[in-house]
Amino acid sequence: MQAAGKIQSSSKSLKLYCSAVNNYITGISIWDDFNASRGFDVLNTIYEDSNGIPLHIFCNKEELLSGMKDNTLNGNIYYWCTEGVGTFREANEIMERVYDYEC
Repeated sequence: MQAAGKIQSSSKSLKLYCSAVNNYITGISIWDDFNASRGFDVLNTIYEDSNGIPLHIFCNKEELLSGMKDNTLNGNIYYWCTEGVGTFREANEIMERVYDYEC
């Protein structure tokens, strides 16, 4: 319950901040906090509140591939895949799919 409150509070702060300084921010990097929900899990809320500012978010291979398959990944977001990719060949194969992905 505490984590949900932090997300709601952080979301309000982010929305106010982004609307006030949108001309000066070129991107926002969302790092995971052990005391709150993962950024990827609340990405839609963060995306709506960021007022069009590009985002950087951590995810794993399955989340990235599933999002591409279901066409649920938002644009204007840098998805940093932090686990699940074992080789450079696999990473390159995934990137071919990323290049073809349209949101």
